[in-house]
Amino acid sequence: MRVLHAPLEVAGQVGLTIRGQRELGITAHGALQPHTFDYGLEPDFPLYPKDDSRHLAAALAAIRATVGKYDVYHYHTNRSILPKVLGWYGLLDVRLNRMLGKTVLVEFWGSEIRLPSVESARNPYYIPEPGLKEARNRAIMAIWAGIARGHALIADDSMRAYVEPYFPHIHITRQRIDTRALTPRFLDPATRVPVVLHAPSDTAVKGTRYVRETVERLKGRGIAFEYKELRGVSHAQVIEILRDADLLIDQLLMGSHGALAVEAMALGTPVVCHVLPELIPTFPEGFPIIPANPDTLESVLAEWLQRPEDRARLGEQSREYAERVHDCRVVARRLLEIYAKITAT
Repeated sequence: MRVLHAPLEVAGQVGLTIRGQRELGITAHGALQPHTFDYGLEPDFPLYPKDDSRHLAAALAAIRATVGKYDVYHYHTNRSILPKVLGWYGLLDVRLNRMLGKTVLVEFWGSEIRLPSVESARNPYYIPEPGLKEARNRAIMAIWAGIARGHALIADDSMRAYVEPYFPHIHITRQRIDTRALTPRFLDPATRVPVVLHAPSDTAVKGTRYVRETVERLKGRGIAFEYKELRGVSHAQVIEILRDADLLIDQLLMGSHGALAVEAMALGTPVVCHVLPELIPTFPEGFPIIPANPDTLESVLAEWLQRPEDRARLGEQSREYAERVHDCRVVARRLLEIYAKITAT
């Protein structure tokens, strides 16, 4: 089987998908615009941002090199290889591959389909992202639903409410991590001052203000811990610091966890995160994340900072969960099953 992934790297997830599929013997390639962070994947067909003079020529070259030559075309986010032209999302390469009888599918990752009206109704902590347009997201999903024959891939059920009106066939994939490349460092929690880490990609969206305020209140109460906040550092640096952390605060506003939380799990670091209560039962058995929101973070952190043995056990459980649910080879096998199911319909 030959699989092409396009057109964007999303927090390292696409590169990990390609790695997992290659280890299963699949010919998997990427026509990708790299992420601003360095996740270590060199795309087979490099693409460029729209403000780069090379972007249109590179996109056309990638289309010429790939159209009709793969069995499965796995698109990530709501875009295709051909850039947006004059406000028109032509999805030209997607349509060509579909016309040639190839399996075409789309995997959504978050803000490109987020519906503020839905999120505001169910999540009291939600803050709309700047520039996010609900009408545009709805229109793009409707277009993709027709092309992909009503099939959509999403990482978890937090996005189900967005896609259900448009896609009758929803497939849960889960975020990816290479657990073989991330060795946990299980330290004796009783012999050290605990380290709390927060590494926001966007301080507003991640609720960083509430984290900082909570940290100050806990320090004022005399609870011993070290707080580290990382911004603007490489992915490799984040991983090294995360390996030595006792708790990661992922995000407090969006209602589900991100890729950084999965990396923390693989490293044996317990994760504190705002997960909508109704979503918790939709995760696989043994879901290890400690739920918290801006109103409960202080009490949650105070409790877990003073439970070193329980933190250690949760770290081990988190590693086991990451291996069982999120390892890129596990997800690669899950994707092969989804490909087969979609192709058969």
